[in-house]
Amino acid sequence: MYRDAQGKYTGLDLELLKAIFKEARCTLVTLPELPTARRQLLFQKGELDLLPAASDTSERHAYARFSMSYRDETVGIFGKAGTPAVHLMLSARTTGAADRARLNAANTHLEQRGVLAAIRNRHEAP
Repeated sequence: MYRDAQGKYTGLDLELLKAIFKEARCTLVTLPELPTARRQLLFQKGELDLLPAASDTSERHAYARFSMSYRDETVGIFGKAGTPAVHLMLSARTTGAADRARLNAANTHLEQRGVLAAIRNRHEAP
């Protein structure tokens, strides 16, 4: 996510999140930008419900649950083989299995209709 010329947040992840939350009939509330370490600490303490663009790692399973992936990405100059998937990371303290199921169902419906692919295509480099 980034700010556009008018100072509004925009970007691929935000567009995908808005579409998924709308389909799931959930409200997406965004907060002002926070430093990464502070955002992670607040999430671990249960003061944030969701972090987008998260990688599913075994360490994070102690305090988070993960949605199905909503996009793939390749990052960096050097990396592991394969294309890592990007998930919504949901707080294990403030969300439940029903929340994850609702977001996953919305994600699946949007993928099947080609909505998420269309959003991703708009953000691909020429």
